[in-house]
Amino acid sequence: MPTLTIEGREVTVPEGTSVLEAARRLGIEIPTFCHHPALSVAGNCRMCLVEVEKQPRLQASCALPAAEGMVVRVSSEKAVAARRAAIEFMLANHPLDCPICDKAGECLLQDNAMEHGLLRSRFRLAKTRKPKAVDAGPHVILDAERCIMCGRCVRFLDEVTKTRELGIFGRGNREEIGVPPGERLDNPYSGNVADLCPVGALTLKEFRFQSRVWFLAKTDSVCPSCARGCNVSIETNTSPINKTGNRRVYRLTPRFNERVNGHWMCDEGRFGFRFVDENRVPSPAVREGGTPVPVSWDEAFAALKGMLGSADPRRVAVMLSRGSTLEDLFLAREFASACLKGARVTAGAPSDRPPVGDGFLVEPDKWPNTAGARALGLDCSEEGWGKAVDAAKRGGVEVLVIVGHDLFPVLGSGEAESVLRRAGRIVVLARNVSATTARADLLLPVAAFAERDGTYVNGLGRVQRLRRAVPPLGSALPEWLVWKEMTGRFGFPWLARSEAEVFAAMAREVPALEGLTWDGIGSEGVPVRGPAGRKP
Repeated sequence: MPTLTIEGREVTVPEGTSVLEAARRLGIEIPTFCHHPALSVAGNCRMCLVEVEKQPRLQASCALPAAEGMVVRVSSEKAVAARRAAIEFMLANHPLDCPICDKAGECLLQDNAMEHGLLRSRFRLAKTRKPKAVDAGPHVILDAERCIMCGRCVRFLDEVTKTRELGIFGRGNREEIGVPPGERLDNPYSGNVADLCPVGALTLKEFRFQSRVWFLAKTDSVCPSCARGCNVSIETNTSPINKTGNRRVYRLTPRFNERVNGHWMCDEGRFGFRFVDENRVPSPAVREGGTPVPVSWDEAFAALKGMLGSADPRRVAVMLSRGSTLEDLFLAREFASACLKGARVTAGAPSDRPPVGDGFLVEPDKWPNTAGARALGLDCSEEGWGKAVDAAKRGGVEVLVIVGHDLFPVLGSGEAESVLRRAGRIVVLARNVSATTARADLLLPVAAFAERDGTYVNGLGRVQRLRRAVPPLGSALPEWLVWKEMTGRFGFPWLARSEAEVFAAMAREVPALEGLTWDGIGSEGVPVRGPAGRKP
């Protein structure tokens, strides 16, 4: 393990570590454009040049292995001048359109130009013209004039997705990134190229001109699109002059977690968050004379108590969702065991999306908390789900409680109609309006993943935390609060006042969670005990 000196400070690093990585271990930041820790080394931006004692020329620190006794100067006059020159060459043909560029505020070129005092250009000739606003794919717009030829996007598509939809064409100042004729940048991970782009050359159609990034607040959370549980940042608009209506969540971006998703996330998870702000159930409602009538939560709880209290528990079916958090499922389990002894409880509903994975991040299991439901001892089998469906179709269910499911895409229209027609009273806990909510005798609005705290256990057996980014829309409540209130109304009061307290109770009772704490989960999650998941 070589020991070297960087800016007068010694550091010992494993063999093969680059000088750039060694400097970062010391907290010394060397600026880069082309370097990315998950991609091959290119060394073509020349921003990471450093001065090395006894070397006649400046060295690219991203491609220079650390060596025993090496003495490195990052901020020497020679190294800083070289970096200033590299930025000036990039700015020579780069359009100075920061006021209208979506990348402004998180642009590495903008940051480094200002940091190096390059507030005015010395370039007086006409800039090279290149294609602008190119429709590169279903999600990505390419502006070749803004490109600084770092090559990150090309390497990502070559090395990670292996789909190779982008290439480098031309030479000299005519060199540009582009899509080959007849091709489209269309793969399940295409949105990652916008994250990788250090400037505004690759931007996402879904985010273009929607919000300035300095108005966005980031909240650590977990993607609910499949059992992988990719770590994400939920980015919400905090501007007092936000004029985009009810939209609050502006984008999801991947958050690095080496054990789960690395630096990436799939497009389905990235763009599948609109349900948080659109088509929401606004308030509790009770059906009277065929028409849903809005009611207060107190009236809704009283109606639910009346329905369940008057029914034979053996003729009650509760269809839980593996999209619910551990806290939701735990209190639903406690409610059923204490207040509905003999009820049919299942969490085995199939997803309305095809069970297809890609061997990389996308999992065949489209539920984010299947491993958590199993750890709680819930029936997650399709057989159990099928029995509940059959019982309802035969008219053997007095009260059918449906949590987070739209039966129509799951069962098909004919079978869903049969279930809802033959079941007695229909109680639906739902986030969004659907064909099933339209048939509910009692409709209860619940919070979306971005509106609440909680935990999932992903398919790798890792418990991870969701964090509230925005308040619930309308009258929505987290599911666990619904079950807590109903347990109390049946004479078994739960004293937990927060998700953290519910988790503490689970840690005492559920073997897979033994010894875990709410704060101990941290931002990257922790493995549960026992075989709750599989190895990555």
